[in-house]
Amino acid sequence: MLSVLLIWIDIFITIIPAGAFFLCISAGKKDRSFIVFEDVLVFGMMAVTVYSQYFSIFYKVGLVSHAALYVIDIILAFVLCKNGSYKDVFKYHKASKKSRFVLNLLFLVFLILLMSYGSSRGYMHFDSDLYHAQSIRWIEEYGLVKGLGNIHGRLAYNSSSFALSALYSFAFLGGRSYHACAGFLALVLVINCFRILHVIKDKKVRVSDFARIGTLYYVLNIYDEMVSPASDYFAMMIFLYIVVRLLDVSETESDECMVAAASVFTVLSVFLVTIKFSAFGPVLICVYPIASFLKNKKYKRIVLYTFLSVIVSLPFFIRNYLISGWLLYPSTFPDLFNPVWKIPEVFARSDKAYIVAYGRGFTNMDASAYPFSHWFPHWLSGLGMTEKVFIFGCFASVPVFVIMLFAVKGKALLKITHGCVVLSFALWLFSSPLTRYGQGIYLCLPFIIFGSVLTSLVYSERFSVKAEKCAGICFLSFFALFLLYKGIGLCTYFSQTYYKDSYVYQLDYGSYDMYKYSVDGLVFYTPEGMGQSGYDPFPSTPQEDHTFYALGDDYSDGFASKLSER
Repeated sequence: MLSVLLIWIDIFITIIPAGAFFLCISAGKKDRSFIVFEDVLVFGMMAVTVYSQYFSIFYKVGLVSHAALYVIDIILAFVLCKNGSYKDVFKYHKASKKSRFVLNLLFLVFLILLMSYGSSRGYMHFDSDLYHAQSIRWIEEYGLVKGLGNIHGRLAYNSSSFALSALYSFAFLGGRSYHACAGFLALVLVINCFRILHVIKDKKVRVSDFARIGTLYYVLNIYDEMVSPASDYFAMMIFLYIVVRLLDVSETESDECMVAAASVFTVLSVFLVTIKFSAFGPVLICVYPIASFLKNKKYKRIVLYTFLSVIVSLPFFIRNYLISGWLLYPSTFPDLFNPVWKIPEVFARSDKAYIVAYGRGFTNMDASAYPFSHWFPHWLSGLGMTEKVFIFGCFASVPVFVIMLFAVKGKALLKITHGCVVLSFALWLFSSPLTRYGQGIYLCLPFIIFGSVLTSLVYSERFSVKAEKCAGICFLSFFALFLLYKGIGLCTYFSQTYYKDSYVYQLDYGSYDMYKYSVDGLVFYTPEGMGQSGYDPFPSTPQEDHTFYALGDDYSDGFASKLSER
């Protein structure tokens, strides 16, 4: 727990200049009123993740990359202070009373301790010991290794979140590799969720408040799992943050600010794709700012955001190509290159088929070709009751969304954001609907669609001011009951985990029985059990008879040249 807090301090210090600088160059000086402090943190995490990916192409991600990041931050902070841009990004709201400031500070400390407790212990996801830990270690020790996917196919599941974890793992100190980034992102989301308390002052409920309940529900659901550096958690949290903030902006800001916000969150949506490619639904947001820029002939803004999107996504595609020979492994589209280290198409297709089949609840790859009428009942029967309720809630939300799209007047950005969530649900359901891959989506969709219906009705001319106040009271009461329900669950979790020795050091990766073998003098390790190897020993392969099929007999290039240095 202490180690988590110390790493969070380091993350906090290093992402603020990066996030503030990005927002200053991407949002016009007159259109920055939408920015809240959590935006600085989230975009800062995006910026340092992109930085760590670029760095990994040339060198390992460790002490040097961390020291260089501090140098860059100092330069960025100097630039921000010199031109006064920090005043537009950092807004200080003075509390009306000193007691309220103290109360807010105590509540913030409580949230930090609460989330650091969850990030210090819990369930280390199966896939983290299967390949996440090894993927992160390769980045820590070698950066980018050409043809890496040939020794372990899952190492070709390149997610930008692994580079972020490597940047803040502090493995260069020796001993262990920490993984506290998911917990920090969860903390940022929780802090933003409690902006829901504006209802007390404004006496008005927004659609974004319903989205915040869905977001808080998701974060508390993964409370005992965020100790794991799984890319799915990063993807879902970024997705939910984009949705909440766009709904926020569409309900509170001017048209100019909405365009600016949609533009910068489009770049964040592109970044989301680099965490998990299947989560590309929010990229649809770009329709709104592009239409505005074309209408007002602001072509330079289109060039700017296109350039920023390319900068954010380029290292992801470079890493994909050099690790596997494909741009979007295990997808075989587009098939543009044919390097010597390219993973054969037959392996890529079988890998993709397995992911689809497994997500639908099957273990045989042939299930990836089953029709919807065949796999859907089987998949649905494997869900829990709560999951089924939300899934049917999502199905009910789709026709309601279509009706609202054409029959209810509203801001374009609000409807586009709704459409992004509906599209994301469809993409998840018809690809590989493993609950972990899309939990944030199906928890969010019913909340925002039916929340939109309720707010449209309550705040129409048909209802009096007294009815609107009553709606606010009812909403806050529901929120209080929700917190009570989840609070009881957390207390139960605390009673089951308080005795675990994680108050100083964070839960480490698992240890497994391994045996070693060699190929042309290169030493590898293979697990004796279910394929999990954890972080150490290193490097591991799924089985001993794994062949380096893409490199043939010449191991002098790519990973072999790196391993021979050990």
